[in-house]
Amino acid sequence: MTPIDTAIDTGRVLIAAAALMRRESRGAHFRSDFPETDGATGTRSLMTLQDALAIRDTQTRKEPA
Repeated sequence: MTPIDTAIDTGRVLIAAAALMRRESRGAHFRSDFPETDGATGTRSLMTLQDALAIRDTQTRKEPA
């Protein structure tokens, strides 16, 4: 895997984890389970790669409903 591939994969994991953590709809990031915009939620957040990988791992281990 090249450094570019690693960077792209890291970006994908961070974006997917952020989308899973979001509990509101905002702009093009619409969630049918959270259709409203939450004005109290900040527009910026901080997530480390370790946080994102933990979220990804949790989501991939869930059993289908």
